[in-house]
Amino acid sequence: VDSIHAMIAPLRGLFPDRKLNPQTIRMSVICNWLNEKNISLEKVQELAGHKWPGTTEKYIKVNSSHQREMINRYFPSL
Repeated sequence: VDSIHAMIAPLRGLFPDRKLNPQTIRMSVICNWLNEKNISLEKVQELAGHKWPGTTEKYIKVNSSHQREMINRYFPSL
């Protein structure tokens, strides 16, 4: 763990407004897989080593503009 922190330490100056540590990097990668790369929940769960799907689901971010677009498309009277 110390060697991982040592690798990250020099990068902290590049991101002064962010808390940069192994956990935040892991969380960012999982969020990216789910929300940007659209990798399936099951595959991300496996890659992240999560035992339960609910643990992985916590990383899904709801895109409200996309939600509104879908509602308007399929339920225009709402």
